[in-house]
Amino acid sequence: GGGGRIMSRIPTSFACIAALFALPCGAANGMWNGYEETRMAELSLIAGTNAVIDVAEGHVTVIDKISGSRGTITKTGEGVLRITMMRNQKASFNVEAGKVLFDRQVPSVCEEAFFHVDASRADTLELEEDGGTNFVVRWHDVRGNGNYATNSLWSPAWRPNPEKRRAFISPVTQNGLPVVDFGPMLFNGLTNEVGEIQGYGATMTFTKACPAAREVCEVISDTPDVATIAVDYPRFYDAVHGVSFISSASGSAGNYREKLRKNGYPNVFYDSSNNYGWTKGRVYLDGTATSPNSIGTYGKFSAGEGFHVLGFTSRTNDDYSVKVDAFARYYNNSLGGQRLAEYLVFTNRLTAADRSTLQSYLKDKWKGAIPAYRISSLTVADGASVEFAPGVSVSVANVADGSDVEVSGGAFEVNSLNNPDAFFHVDATKNLTLEAANGTNFVARWDDALSNGVYATASTAKFGAYLPDPENRRPFISAETLNGLPVVDFGSLLVPSHTNETGYGVGYGASMKWSSRMTAGCMELYAVMRDTEDIPTLVGNSNVKNEAECGPAFVCDPESTRGWRGRITAGVYPPPSYDNSYNTPQRLGQNLFDGKAVNFKTGHPSAGYHVVNIRMAASGTLFQPQWFAYMKSKDPKYSHGGVRIAEYMIFSNSLSNDVRDATYTALRSKWFGDAKAVRTLRNLSVGDGASVSFPWKNVTVTNNLALSGALVADAVAAASITLSADGGSASGALTVADGATVTAALLAGGAPANATAAALALSGGGTVILEPEAGFSPVSGTYPVLVATGGFSGSLAGWTLDAAAISDRAEATLVAGEDGIYVRLSSKGTVLTVR
Repeated sequence: GGGGRIMSRIPTSFACIAALFALPCGAANGMWNGYEETRMAELSLIAGTNAVIDVAEGHVTVIDKISGSRGTITKTGEGVLRITMMRNQKASFNVEAGKVLFDRQVPSVCEEAFFHVDASRADTLELEEDGGTNFVVRWHDVRGNGNYATNSLWSPAWRPNPEKRRAFISPVTQNGLPVVDFGPMLFNGLTNEVGEIQGYGATMTFTKACPAAREVCEVISDTPDVATIAVDYPRFYDAVHGVSFISSASGSAGNYREKLRKNGYPNVFYDSSNNYGWTKGRVYLDGTATSPNSIGTYGKFSAGEGFHVLGFTSRTNDDYSVKVDAFARYYNNSLGGQRLAEYLVFTNRLTAADRSTLQSYLKDKWKGAIPAYRISSLTVADGASVEFAPGVSVSVANVADGSDVEVSGGAFEVNSLNNPDAFFHVDATKNLTLEAANGTNFVARWDDALSNGVYATASTAKFGAYLPDPENRRPFISAETLNGLPVVDFGSLLVPSHTNETGYGVGYGASMKWSSRMTAGCMELYAVMRDTEDIPTLVGNSNVKNEAECGPAFVCDPESTRGWRGRITAGVYPPPSYDNSYNTPQRLGQNLFDGKAVNFKTGHPSAGYHVVNIRMAASGTLFQPQWFAYMKSKDPKYSHGGVRIAEYMIFSNSLSNDVRDATYTALRSKWFGDAKAVRTLRNLSVGDGASVSFPWKNVTVTNNLALSGALVADAVAAASITLSADGGSASGALTVADGATVTAALLAGGAPANATAAALALSGGGTVILEPEAGFSPVSGTYPVLVATGGFSGSLAGWTLDAAAISDRAEATLVAGEDGIYVRLSSKGTVLTVR
């Protein structure tokens, strides 16, 4: 059952040491969050197995890669199971106790670093909120080894308020991940007594200096003002250096940018030492060594705007190194001027392989595609939890009812139709390559919806003189839609003019062949499809005799002649699942149309589209299909077409009843607009900038809905609501239960947090609670709290306002608008008492 918590963030703290396993694993190695961890290089599931992993309380175990076949991983024990790579998309997880963390994979070379900080690791940042800004108090090494960086509050007499010059979490993100901002390089009011630019931004120093750094790798960006300083303040042109890359708090920085120029960011490479120890090393920009120049072997280039992965190695002929113990510090005491995402300092020079691995990892993480986890199903027991690293996309086919789902970043989708157990899955709404000809959109290629590299292409083979123009026998986008969505038409099964030399109708429509044959054999099939209208009228046309020719195929493999429909009979559509050879799996299995069994060889489905579910029996020879709409006819020539397909999924395993129910209701909801499923969750939290999607489902939250990001569902019912950031939204209708509380944070700018929905319904009375954030200063006005872009029903009768937290600063009134709930704030201002 459900009841556990599913979160998309890395927690701020864990108590984890080593691991005890029900499976064999390697010895403890490395550190994680201050604790020794036990690692398993790979867990490969054997088909149908249940791998029980027990991690005792206070322990952590890491699986570097999960591979293998469809199976289940059952997590027991109160400890933490940390997974860093999923190569098996068919794994189901049953979390009975403790925590499962799906993390990003970090290459082992990172363990060799002297110092390693990562802004995406929330658990390594100690923050202090002040006036709406999250200042960084400490930035810990990700390995929890006791090393950290902290803000330097040292300041010359001419630069006041050192406590204001602190690094902070930037409002700018990179690839969806947070970065640390050291502030602009220049503030016009803060220069020394002779007007020289000295900077005003932050700097951070290490608690433990690296005495001999020989390689540095970092993900870094200039602040926007760096490129404009020389333009805005001409006296600084060609006179002042940019900020540092490799910094020393005492003495000269090991490596910083060249002097500021007009209309551009300064060159990367300048070395303050006399022997150019770093300049004559190598410099890598986004994984590629830069071109040589006159100063050294590599270097002197402009990285340009935005974030880049920069790598530096010192010169090798005299084993040159430099002391490194600071960020964003230039030797003449300039500070700030950069945004830092990740930073690693090494006392050794890396091998070419390790260097390539590290730079590729950083480039993929901070500049590449967002990593995605795809999981067959999650069941999380009450008290247990599953968490995902920030900045990843998560797709889960099924989540148990009663779960807590908390998503603070990235995209999280619960979609039964994204079932990775499927061998092949095509959907007429996506992944179609079309070629227009004479007003018809022909389908040239149809890719698997799971992006597994399998695709189908139209067959243009010519079978004798009776089947002319094979290039015109291609599937196409049908003129009719289903629930407003496109479907693929393979053409009619018969046109009288297209017959063989004896006048026998053998079909003229299209077929498609998959790029990869199914090797394990088909155990189950789901499809949304219909026969073309001509099929029940074929008897008597072009020598088609009663019960003489078979109907179109559902599961077809012409090489072994299996898996098409039954014989054509006048006036009715043919029965399902007829096979004239090895039909035992079908004959002993089940055929369901729209959830109801249709008899083998004798049941006749009605006209129109159906959700078809074919369940094979385990005995006998299974199909190994590779085609759509392709079958062998009586004579035996090849028949094509006769079918329209909206969606098609084929499995090598039999599905469980809960997965069948979820798949069926999803297909009915998507393609027919009915049988909508309701996902019941205990708590649902969607963070600012995050998105949670439940396609074709209604969602009921029995406790609290915390809405700051985007919630995609047809309808949402909430017992209570928390609004903690500006701009939350629900794509469907939002119903607020009778007796609910709507808690709205009052943001620092003076307005309450708010959310929109496609429609808003108030079921009865409730309470709106206003809670000020730090730095809140009331601004008079009328502000939305819950509003609808479409219809609003209900009234504020029975609703009350709790504004006790701001009663000393503002007066607040609950206001009913035409589209929802508003709050009117009136600042009390400053009261002066003159005696």
